Amino acid sequence: MDYHQAQPQRTGINLNISETVDAAVTLIKEAADGGADVVTVPELWFSRLVLPHRQRPEQLDSRVPPNVLYINNSLVPGSADFIRLIDSVRRNKTYANLAFSEFSANRLFVAQMLVSPTA
Repeated sequence: MDYHQAQPQRTGINLNISETVDAAVTLIKEAADGGADVVTVPELWFSRLVLPHRQRPEQLDSRVPPNVLYINNSLVPGSADFIRLIDSVRRNKTYANLAFSEFSANRLFVAQMLVSPTA
């Protein structure tokens, strides 16, 4: 069995969950087209956890606290972004292990989901 690791390069800070899901959908397709049977995504990749001491000040909107940015960029079960991820796995006939920050019932969770090709 061959193993390949995709390491997309991040430039700047992208704090938009929909754009992050767009990137995940693209990576899932590229991985499947390249023969991958399983795609895994770590939790902090979706929420793009931002801590002020790790970023240049000019990259952050100081009016929004980092914890609010994290919550705003968490996945909500049943949301359009959540459904797009599952549909992408199904369309590309692969398995996906998706770890993410989940915001539901006014609470924040670290979640993990295994999605089969039949979704």
